[in-house]
Amino acid sequence: MIQESNNKILITGGAGYLGSSLVNYLESLKYNLIIFDNLSQNNHNIVKEKSKKITLVQADINNAEKLKKHIEGVGTVIHLAGTSDGKSGEKNPKLTIKNNLTPFLNLIEESKKNGVKKFIFTSTFGVYGHDYRDELREDLEPNPCDIYSITKLQCEKILKEQTNDTFKAITLRSSMIHGLSPRMRFDFIVNYLSIKALVNKKIKIINGSQTRPLIHIKDISKVISYFIKQDFKYSNYECYNIHENNYSIKDIADIISKRLKNIEIEYVNSMKKENSFILNSDKIKFNYDLKFGYDLKYGINQILNHYKNKSNFNFKDVKYYNGKLD
Repeated sequence: MIQESNNKILITGGAGYLGSSLVNYLESLKYNLIIFDNLSQNNHNIVKEKSKKITLVQADINNAEKLKKHIEGVGTVIHLAGTSDGKSGEKNPKLTIKNNLTPFLNLIEESKKNGVKKFIFTSTFGVYGHDYRDELREDLEPNPCDIYSITKLQCEKILKEQTNDTFKAITLRSSMIHGLSPRMRFDFIVNYLSIKALVNKKIKIINGSQTRPLIHIKDISKVISYFIKQDFKYSNYECYNIHENNYSIKDIADIISKRLKNIEIEYVNSMKKENSFILNSDKIKFNYDLKFGYDLKYGINQILNHYKNKSNFNFKDVKYYNGKLD
């Protein structure tokens, strides 16, 4: 049974790729949800007030009047809003700073004023940058090299400074997400290669040996849900990497080809250096005994099964993209 004091949750960006999936999961657990989203990404019909437990607020989180109105009585804030990936950040650096930093300061201020007890922030493994060749652990010095990751790190630092015994926070440095969502996106590598192979029967892989840390959207939703209920054990502010496993791009292609069988995979060598990233999530698994249950094969099969009988499906529709995937 969920205690009433912890039952009211405000989710920024709740109509986005991760947000809409998280909302569905938390709604099934009977939480009272307030969803803040400006609905700017062709997602007007994604999240609906399908029960009395969901309130949808169409607004930016820098709308102080609406935020003050709806944050009263909230026990936990989950912050997902803002520019959501590196490619989108590159397209408009000034907008990324505007979206990710200014509203964040306002959200923390209002959270503390209104007695929010817990703040959950999704960051990115991109804060480590491209220079490390070893496993990426939380004790490494961050060195972000793109505007999206830079703003995420700045938010981490602000959040850490603002925590105290009555306002506690956790940062989740997420790996690349994959899997089905009510607000589906195909500008993430696993989703993109899966749907392109299904529709076009052919995919092109540049090199293929480069590795990427991945996590299924269901797993990250469950981790967030876990920390809504779980007291922080170690300090007022905690920061963790989260990923299910590290996979090469060839691993993704191999799983797709074994499932579809009749597709063509073209491997292209590139003179351009392809960065690899090996994330380590031992800290969160050790500290909280968390396990991730949805692997890469599950995510690929989920997408292929969902779209295999959809005739005339246009995966290139702009509604499935925030940033253009090369």
